[in-house]
Amino acid sequence: MSKRLVVFLLFFAFVFYVTCGNSKAIENSNIKIELSLSKNRLTRGKTYRLFLNFQLKNNYLLNYYPILSISILESNGLDFSKNNFKANEIDLKLRTLDEKKFIDTTAPITIPFEVFKTAKRGKYKLRIRLEGFLTNIKEKYVIKFVNEAEIDYKIY
Repeated sequence: MSKRLVVFLLFFAFVFYVTCGNSKAIENSNIKIELSLSKNRLTRGKTYRLFLNFQLKNNYLLNYYPILSISILESNGLDFSKNNFKANEIDLKLRTLDEKKFIDTTAPITIPFEVFKTAKRGKYKLRIRLEGFLTNIKEKYVIKFVNEAEIDYKIY
């Protein structure tokens, strides 16, 4: 094999590794997640709801499959039934387009939680991470995203 071919193959392998082999989903500007709570003042021992509202850029839809994953990263004093949710475990509104299922982002995703009776009073931060896929319906491609969102809350 000639030296030129070896150098070309090594260069191609390097470029492939940098662009594809090391690919991680990145914060995607085509989707914005806003969090809100059913009440601003949280009382110990009470049950509330977390709302995930989505804003998608034109021509993008939020895929139902591969399954959207929601992870609770930080939730001091709050008791969610679990720390990781899959879209198929949550009551969602879906829409179908070309026989594919998408999450209806006109309504928020709702996740119930309770405030621990032993939670300390104070100001805290709730952080979540969403991992999923967006489909551009106009240009017909799918892209993976991992976005985080946070909201401040007070326990009284």
